Amino acid sequence: MRHTHFDGDNYFWLYSLASVMIMHPIKPELEGNPLDELRDPDGKALFVEMVDVAQNLGAGFVEYRWSKPGFEQPVPKISFVKLQPQWGWGIGAGLYVDDLKAELSRTFNIMAATVIAVIQLVLLLVFLTARSLTEPMARVVAILGEMSDGWLGSRLNLNRRDELGVLAETMDRFADDLEHEMVDNLKRLAAGDLTIDVNPRDERDAIRGSLMRLALDLNALVGQVQSASEQIHTTAKPAGRELSWGGVPALPSGKTKATSQIALDDDEFGKY
Repeated sequence: MRHTHFDGDNYFWLYSLASVMIMHPIKPELEGNPLDELRDPDGKALFVEMVDVAQNLGAGFVEYRWSKPGFEQPVPKISFVKLQPQWGWGIGAGLYVDDLKAELSRTFNIMAATVIAVIQLVLLLVFLTARSLTEPMARVVAILGEMSDGWLGSRLNLNRRDELGVLAETMDRFADDLEHEMVDNLKRLAAGDLTIDVNPRDERDAIRGSLMRLALDLNALVGQVQSASEQIHTTAKPAGRELSWGGVPALPSGKTKATSQIALDDDEFGKY
């Protein structure tokens, strides 16, 4: 045990319950000598107290001052002593308080540095997360504003796998449907092309449903105009009146281009 150390240069010593030093690796001159009169600079009979703690408590701590290598004056020390009843000895080991404070300070500094690093990492993640949400959301708001003004050419094109990516993909698909399905069909209707094919997704599809009804209504209107023109033409022939007509071709299945014009001579038509 004389050569056994822990935590660097810390050591063990042995003493008897008669206050005689059995083994001390740092002060071998104490071995075999009574310790009753040995006191620290504060006047504490430290080994007498160690014997009392071992006999009465079995184990415990004792605080005192003791010489330390590299220091001129004894420094505070705290030791743990324990009774070995099978031998009738006490075994002790201690730590210098300044070493303990230095170790606690080092541990505290490591913990503080770790906490600071974790806080900085969390703040960085919060900043990056906020920026990754703020910039795309600003683009979403801007494109929604463009869509409300009738501009359908912009897309988000976000390549993300989170909820924001799903939102962007849905918005882009909606803009594509508006631009290529709704607007293009409206342009064809405005040009007189009634041969559009619109299929509502379901009964709740108000946009495609309205567009389909508009196409059907326009087809019905053109059909009614053609029917009326044919009736006028049929009625005018027996009376010997000639009407000037533009060719109005028959409507295939109720759908055609509404570009055919009924050219009626105003003077002749006015006679009827």
